[in-house]
Amino acid sequence: MIVKDIEEVKATDKFSQAGLAAEKQMAFYLKRAFGDDPNVLVLNSIRLLMGDDAAQIDHLLLHEFGVIIIESKSVTSQVTINEHGEWSRLFDGASKGMPSPVLQAKRQAEFLSRYLEPHTEVLLKKLLGIQLTFDKMPIHVVVAISDAGIINRPQNTLDELEYVCKADRAVERIREIIDWYRKKNSALSLSLGPYILGKSARERISQFLINNHTPVNSSAPSGAVNKAKTECSVSKSFPVCKHCNGTIVEVLYGKYGYYLKCSDCEGNTSIRENCSACGKQLRVRKEKERFFLECSDCDTSTLFHKNTI
Repeated sequence: MIVKDIEEVKATDKFSQAGLAAEKQMAFYLKRAFGDDPNVLVLNSIRLLMGDDAAQIDHLLLHEFGVIIIESKSVTSQVTINEHGEWSRLFDGASKGMPSPVLQAKRQAEFLSRYLEPHTEVLLKKLLGIQLTFDKMPIHVVVAISDAGIINRPQNTLDELEYVCKADRAVERIREIIDWYRKKNSALSLSLGPYILGKSARERISQFLINNHTPVNSSAPSGAVNKAKTECSVSKSFPVCKHCNGTIVEVLYGKYGYYLKCSDCEGNTSIRENCSACGKQLRVRKEKERFFLECSDCDTSTLFHKNTI
């Protein structure tokens, strides 16, 4: 199921145009394969901030047993990978070195694990009485090269290159990963420590990532018609039901203003947030399915929630 589409960004040069084309190509294959599959949630173009660090993830899949990160790489000629896992590409008739997309995707996986870890108890439940943790969650990486590209592999293929493939073969690799875990789980091999990412956990995590997605150069909310805000980021407050700590919520409007409606327990939670700078209560502003917390005194606007239910 596609829960976040690829974002249309203005490509300023031929390289960014080619990169966007590669992401669109992969997003098309993912939609065709998993668009109607409720067990696989697909998020395209996710960018997360943590302190001074950021991670741009081309495609992220949440499945029953963990996460798969797909790094789309635009290649119109050919890439060569040597026996040490070092990459080069043919450009203007000459071979030039390039960063390893495999290592890039692995760094994104490490970032994602660290990013989610502080929210473990809210986003994950216990399995057989044991609290699941994000540092134990399997995160696989797949590198998808443009269909038009050519991959030259070393004679003795490295293990890390097993999931480097053309974009049209990426879905096959994804299904191999999921099927491997499904077989292990069906055998009840507890010695392997099976990791189960239930439906509600997948929904909570996907909603959390969407809420915290921060596009590049997001200096003001789209569609703003009043004076420019000095800040437009993601609210530090994460919408949670006060009754059951559920995170699958929807912002609704009632007699006393905006509130959270929990899909797990049907409980209502009022939205009462104060500005961290001046202490004044923030007002909620609706923009289509997105909701912002704003302080008129400090002239700030922060994304609080996006309805997807």
